[in-house]
Amino acid sequence: MQVFDQWNSAAIAAYLEHFRFIYGWSNLLLGVVIFSCLILSLRDDRRQLKVICSKASLFFISILCVNTIATVSHMIEYYPPIAMTLGRELDYFNFATLGFCALWIELFVLERVSFLNSHGLLRGFPRKTFVATVLTLFLTFQYVNWVIRHDPDFIFAILDYMTSLFILLLFALYVIVYLPKSINKKYEMNSVYTFATMLVASLCQIFLADALPRGESNRFHYNDLYHVIAAAAFYFIYRAKINVSAVTRE
Repeated sequence: MQVFDQWNSAAIAAYLEHFRFIYGWSNLLLGVVIFSCLILSLRDDRRQLKVICSKASLFFISILCVNTIATVSHMIEYYPPIAMTLGRELDYFNFATLGFCALWIELFVLERVSFLNSHGLLRGFPRKTFVATVLTLFLTFQYVNWVIRHDPDFIFAILDYMTSLFILLLFALYVIVYLPKSINKKYEMNSVYTFATMLVASLCQIFLADALPRGESNRFHYNDLYHVIAAAAFYFIYRAKINVSAVTRE
């Protein structure tokens, strides 16, 4: 059986012959959730933040691209004729785009900082150092992904993504613990929920991987479990986003 190492008409024909929507059902479900959050977030950008597209909306756009690419991959099993194409190209673009998701999550924090600053809070936040650190992480992981683009490794994309969520978590915990109790901290609480949900989704995927099927042709495999749990995380990010300017008393 021929193995395609680049996209061409024969490779596309092979893909169209073997793909099945049912293989990517959980990705499609996740896509609906992400797209819904994006539409709501863009609406809130205009009404509440008075901007065209916030950092949170850019995150939803990026993660929607990631999920779309992943859906294309998961709707067909990794069988020989196009496995090399999927592995080298789709996975690389997927991991690179995930880096943008990480970037917007980290910069999302600055929108919250700005609103807290406007109310006399967190005036000492090291904004320049924070931005420099965020951009350094982004460029480092993008460089690594580019260097290994011929043999992409998902671990680097996950490290990038989870680092961003961890930064969001640390910021949220600091505000919850050290800022006055009278401050509305729904942004921070939903940020904690986001991290906790993604952590649970990741741990379930890791520890239940051997108990659940791996092939996309199975109706419910270990990636489906991750997608179903992770869907809640994007809702929590949206909830955090609509409370980014909340500083009223609880």
